[in-house]
Amino acid sequence: MLYRERIVGKASGAGLTLFSRNLVDRRKVIIQHIALDAAVAATRSLIVYLNGGGYQHVVLTHSVTNGSSVISLTIPLIYSNDEKLAFYLPDIATDESADIYLTGLTESWG
Repeated sequence: MLYRERIVGKASGAGLTLFSRNLVDRRKVIIQHIALDAAVAATRSLIVYLNGGGYQHVVLTHSVTNGSSVISLTIPLIYSNDEKLAFYLPDIATDESADIYLTGLTESWG
């Protein structure tokens, strides 16, 4: 089944971390594309990590030029219950905002 998610946030200080939603009912998500639209005019860094079970595992770092970028993943990001993706923008300034769009598939497991 097709999976889409939009994550929106605005920095209240230096840096911004946005999280994907939690999964329920023994599902897994296979993310194929990540798009970022940030209300910034300069190059920013994006760090994507898997968050769950007491760990944070960096899976992707990306440079975002002029606030907009699409990442087509050559190897999909897969996560399941009790895990979520986190998107950290360390260079974002106060009152700058970011929208992240995830596209992929979801399916039951187990």
